[in-house]
Amino acid sequence: VSQARPNIIDYIHQGKISIIINTPTKGRIPQRDGFKIRRTAVEYSIPCFTSLDTARAFVNSLKQDMDRRDIKLIALEDIK
Repeated sequence: VSQARPNIIDYIHQGKISIIINTPTKGRIPQRDGFKIRRTAVEYSIPCFTSLDTARAFVNSLKQDMDRRDIKLIALEDIK
């Protein structure tokens, strides 16, 4: 974001980004690039993974090549 343009924020505005993996650094300082990227992702309803483990699980789920009818939601508190 603080680098030359076009940057990721420009690409988000242009609709060229469909998913973001952005691992935050310590603190929540609004001036940091990562904060701005995550904020813009939320504003544009773009999925944003902030953990590599979660991103990896998402990719692995895509590899399963399941049909939507095969997927069901389970609340975390219902997992035993």
